[in-house]
Amino acid sequence: MKKNKGFVFCRDAGILIIASLARCISVYVFTVPNQFAPGGVTGIASILYNTPLEVSVGLTIFVLNIPLLVLAYFKMNKSFALKTAFVIALLSVGVELFERAGLPQYTTGSGGGADKMLAAVFGGLFTGVSLALTFKVNASSGGTDVIGALIQKRYSATNVAWFILALDSVVVIVGGIVLKQFEPVMYSFVSMFVGSKVSETIARGFTTAVTYTVITEKPDELSKKIIERVHRGVTLIPCVGAYTGAQKTMLQCVVRRRQVTDFHRLLKELDKNAFAFAMPATEVLGRGFTIPLIDEDGKPDKDKK
Repeated sequence: MKKNKGFVFCRDAGILIIASLARCISVYVFTVPNQFAPGGVTGIASILYNTPLEVSVGLTIFVLNIPLLVLAYFKMNKSFALKTAFVIALLSVGVELFERAGLPQYTTGSGGGADKMLAAVFGGLFTGVSLALTFKVNASSGGTDVIGALIQKRYSATNVAWFILALDSVVVIVGGIVLKQFEPVMYSFVSMFVGSKVSETIARGFTTAVTYTVITEKPDELSKKIIERVHRGVTLIPCVGAYTGAQKTMLQCVVRRRQVTDFHRLLKELDKNAFAFAMPATEVLGRGFTIPLIDEDGKPDKDKK
């Protein structure tokens, strides 16, 4: 147990460090120098830095997150609050160290439309990676993510994603008003969109598949051939047609996208009258999908279903 806890602790710490580094790159290299304000505390920090006051980005991120961390500690899981505090501390210190070290920034100045688009895309990409990694270990990077988590706990039916988007949008628009430049506002929304899509993709997993539901009168023959030729598991469910009252079998099977053509060919060959439809599936887990349903002799292994 101690070894397992030690491994989990080291793994989570490593993931949070990588997530913090990715967010530092996003903020220091792409967001702040191009006057983007992609919502949340980071957006506010970027706005304050790009005013005549030039308030420290790292300091702003740290100070504005303190009350949110206190709320998270007392109102939510303490582990979540501590991990989030760790990320915020690394982010604040990391941005300051990047600035003091004089690391290069991707700044385009005015009139660099294409380059600004690249800055928005890559800034969102690094942010998305950071968000996905922190969510994987039950943490966040602070700001509106903490607010969203608090609201989700209090009102579980609330659509938190839209609430967070509204808060972030307010920050983006205020940034345009304060800085008197509306071009960065549009690029900020691009950065937010890219970040959300990257985070969603990583969180769901890159393994994509298709779930087939087939109503057939030849369940035994069809399932046997699917296992032998497509090497996918099959679930058989007895069913009754509401209109005809006929007893049939519903077959469910998850196949990889590259196996869709083989599956279609098999259906046409064995049961042309079968009724089938498909739905996309992501992050497919469990034995019978990642491990082929065949034994060492190349025969179907019923124990692996």
